[in-house]
Amino acid sequence: MRDCKNAGISISAFTGFSHLKEYLGQLQKTRDTLTVLNAEKSKIYQAEINAIENECITGMRTIKPRLSFGIRIENDENGAIAAVLQEILENEGFIYGGNTGLLISGKITLERSENDAGVFVQPNLVLKILNRHGDSLYSYSRRYKKWGHRDFDSAVRKAYTEIGKDLRANFMDVFK
Repeated sequence: MRDCKNAGISISAFTGFSHLKEYLGQLQKTRDTLTVLNAEKSKIYQAEINAIENECITGMRTIKPRLSFGIRIENDENGAIAAVLQEILENEGFIYGGNTGLLISGKITLERSENDAGVFVQPNLVLKILNRHGDSLYSYSRRYKKWGHRDFDSAVRKAYTEIGKDLRANFMDVFK
């Protein structure tokens, strides 16, 4: 884990902490409800939940800086999607570049259609998160709806903007 030699284990540990933290949120709601029945026991449970949550947060903070990512996406117009992924990962505390332990490899394809209203593109995105050995650890794929405009270039820009919005909203769910 120290130098990402075992990035698959590190990222699995990170996702394990993430799942546990999510479960603790649900447990917290149950504890809040049970407070009505026994306020004193509720305080003990709250202290235990807080201790476990702090361990999760500490573990996640320890692991994140050790996981570095590279990004390579085919058909990524001007690197727009790679830039969005870099932004997302850096905002989450991950390191981009350097001696990467993980690679986000992917491909964007666009299906083009035209009619009297304009030009439409329907993008498909496939991303895989690979370790140094090329083993796939996680994947993210979407078939998006059609987006149109008067000309092809404008339709493509709109599609890439919408892909970026989707990634910002959903990409980190891959690790949960």
